[in-house]
Amino acid sequence: KKAPLQAALSAATGPIDGALAKAQSAVDAAGAALDAAASKFAAAKTAADSAAADKAKADELLAKLKVKGTALNFDGISFSADNKSVDAEKSAAGLSALIAALKAPGLKADLLVEAGVKDSAIGTKRALALKAYLAGNGAPASSMGTVAGHSIAGQAETVKLTVVTPAN
Repeated sequence: KKAPLQAALSAATGPIDGALAKAQSAVDAAGAALDAAASKFAAAKTAADSAAADKAKADELLAKLKVKGTALNFDGISFSADNKSVDAEKSAAGLSALIAALKAPGLKADLLVEAGVKDSAIGTKRALALKAYLAGNGAPASSMGTVAGHSIAGQAETVKLTVVTPAN
């Protein structure tokens, strides 16, 4: 009597076990889909937060560009070893911010490159390289007033923008 009963139980539990395995697979797949959706949501939220922060920075910069005499520093702009070109790869963030500033409607600004070296000619070379880069990458020539450079040994490299004619 035991053998037929065990056979009957096995026959009855086989389809149940198969259904449970299929259900577990469906639950696992749904869990993976939820994890993927949560990851995509987190990435989208990060991108939205970054865009909002960028817009806030741009709005703050534009407000500053509307005041005559405002002086802004753009750090992190690097130059080639021969000082004849801008190192666009190392300087991407600073350059994009500077170009965005120079695109402000009606703005005219003077640029001063301060090189942190003893050789006084290097600041001028870097200023010319920066002006060429900016003009070649979308900064309107009309927005650039005097572009000059000087060198001060031991000082950090910086590019100073001084508003001559405020943005509209």
